[in-house]
Amino acid sequence: MTKSTNTDKTDAGPIYKPWGKGEILAIVAIVIVIGAVFYKTLFLGQAVSRICLVAAKDVLFRQFLASATEIYFDESASQLFVPYKFLTSTYLQNNWLPLWNPYAGCGTPFLADIQSYALSPWTLIFSALPNIRWLNLLIVGQVTFAAISTYALTRVLGASILASVFAALCYSLCPRQLEWTELISASLLPLVFLTFAIVSKQCSKLRVIAAAAACTLLLVSAHPEVS
Repeated sequence: MTKSTNTDKTDAGPIYKPWGKGEILAIVAIVIVIGAVFYKTLFLGQAVSRICLVAAKDVLFRQFLASATEIYFDESASQLFVPYKFLTSTYLQNNWLPLWNPYAGCGTPFLADIQSYALSPWTLIFSALPNIRWLNLLIVGQVTFAAISTYALTRVLGASILASVFAALCYSLCPRQLEWTELISASLLPLVFLTFAIVSKQCSKLRVIAAAAACTLLLVSAHPEVS
């Protein structure tokens, strides 16, 4: 007669321990590299948000710019998501729920729109200090968060420290990520995969709740094509 086994738990290997000396040094190295890439934004105030380039796409305002050269990029994300952040911050600073967008057509539901980002943690952080400078710093913060989450994910999956640093920098600084800086959902994708990887290693109620919470954050922060 064999003993019954508990099928509610999985044991797929040891859980990653994130606070070793090598791990901390690796994360510091990642932060330093990203800081070096964005040093002009961090210390000189250079914008990385494409909202600052929208005037260059407008045929009426372009003539007043110092450089009349047209800059080719898709301005739709900046024109949509940045005003949404400012609208959300206006509502929250007046202690109102961001339920309605009075500036689109004759008015449209706002909180019910998945693209509004009204409940995104990044939007809520932005609402504390709604200005373009803070917006650009938050973009750097999103890149850094994505890099650290990717590092943790690859470590949980069994990659070496060096390989994990390489993966973190490749994901966070890839051209696609830097091209679409306004799409904040990309910074949360590694977190979702990380929580699922941890659950696959050793399942528990707390880890399942964490994975569900990460999915929720992605849903309220995502472009529909991502979520």
